[in-house]
Amino acid sequence: MTTPPIKVLAVDDIASNLVVLEAVLSPLGVEVVRAASGARAMAMIDTHAFAVAVLDVMMPGMDGFEAARRIRQMDRGRSLPIILLTAYEFALPQIRAAYANGVADFIFKPFDPDILRSKVSVFVELFRKNRIERERDEARARAVELKHTAHLKDEFLATLSHELRNPLASLLAATEMLEQREPADGAVRARLHAMIRRQVAHLCALVEDSLEISRFTQGKIRVRREPIDLREIVANAHELSQAALDRQETQLSVSVPTEPVRMQGDRVRLAQVISNLLDNAAKFTPARGQVWVTLQAVRERAIVSVRDTGRGMAPTDIGRIFQPFVQARPSEGARDGLGIGLALAKRLVELHGGTISATSPGIGQGAEVVITLPLDDAPTRVKKASRASRPGDEAPAPSPPPPPASVPARFRVLVVDDNPEIRSTVQVFLQLEGHAVETVDCGRAALDRIRETNPDVVLLDIDLPDLDGYAVAEQVRALRGADAPRLIAITGAAGPREKVRALRAGFDAHLTKPVDGRSLLRAVARS
Repeated sequence: MTTPPIKVLAVDDIASNLVVLEAVLSPLGVEVVRAASGARAMAMIDTHAFAVAVLDVMMPGMDGFEAARRIRQMDRGRSLPIILLTAYEFALPQIRAAYANGVADFIFKPFDPDILRSKVSVFVELFRKNRIERERDEARARAVELKHTAHLKDEFLATLSHELRNPLASLLAATEMLEQREPADGAVRARLHAMIRRQVAHLCALVEDSLEISRFTQGKIRVRREPIDLREIVANAHELSQAALDRQETQLSVSVPTEPVRMQGDRVRLAQVISNLLDNAAKFTPARGQVWVTLQAVRERAIVSVRDTGRGMAPTDIGRIFQPFVQARPSEGARDGLGIGLALAKRLVELHGGTISATSPGIGQGAEVVITLPLDDAPTRVKKASRASRPGDEAPAPSPPPPPASVPARFRVLVVDDNPEIRSTVQVFLQLEGHAVETVDCGRAALDRIRETNPDVVLLDIDLPDLDGYAVAEQVRALRGADAPRLIAITGAAGPREKVRALRAGFDAHLTKPVDGRSLLRAVARS
């Protein structure tokens, strides 16, 4: 990239004097910009960056002294060095006033070209050094921002990998069950088929989320304008989020005006925005918490507020939550999401000419997200984005038929995973192989069951909502010592460091999701 030449401003009402100034200063390798009056000089300073301005004093209308005073009052002229050219001697008070107004030096006509060139070169060199330093600072800032963005993208890809492994693990286990031994119990078959449908829907949602972030980063998100009533949008968002609210037993209070709140906007995208806020409120609010949604029209703006009694946010999180790929640490039991929902919501609100902001008194004190939207026109088109539902909890699996006599060994197995689909699928799979299987959804419950039943094998997820799998394994080893059950880590973290850490924590084996049935059975059979 070619560096643009440094500019010097020459101001004189006599054209021939400007030609002379340009000839004198050109050897410095600068671009001399001409102005025939003080007013024209001010207009040029407002649109260009100059290293120094050389002004003639005796100009009609606005002389050099007045031009220097006015230039100093401009934002871009406040630090601009000014050299005045004059053929007259001035009284000392006038010279002092000129220096006070930002004049850096006087040169008397007829001037020596070398002297003028030397004085101008000082400011040109200073400008060059400042520009180089500024460019270095900007390059460093860009490098830091790129590194930060790369880190966030790495986290996004790791999260996406983990989110994909869970449904893939359930689908793989269910497929192997159906291939190896068709369950005789019709209820078990129905549950397997329903689980496959849910996990496929979950995968579709993850793919759609990934496409959304691609559209987001490429600036391809658009909105489709049409007349809408925001009361209907709030109702649609409530319907979209009902399942998430029900899972957490969240109490929702909705307050909307009795009169329509009309605007031009995209009903699908705005419902997506408010639904995303409701989903977040449910995710970050403990069970049986409270969420309030309020819609009101104030002058020419609509204000939508979503407030909850959840875990709240630290001040450092409030400024980050609308960035792509950023996730705050969810409350207990809430782990889904790719960290793009609020960034997408912000972009969609801005495309409607609105704003979105978040506040929180602090950790454990709830949070509020406020959207403002104009009640007149809003920007243009958008593609409709379909969004599949997330999987929810389900009842424990009914007991399958007795296992066949060909099973060589049967073990008491405890499955520990906060994902209900994985717990259920692994339970049914191992029960069909003749093992006695119990399931729990968190680390503390796992420790309680191990104390009470001392199972032969524990299949333990690492990323649990309370105690992680490493902490559980360490406590089991401390509790049981050599009599501890066989501990098998099952996790979406596939790196070698995770495997080494698992073995050091006391695990006997480390399996990466999705785990194929044969590998799982071999790991259990080694007990």
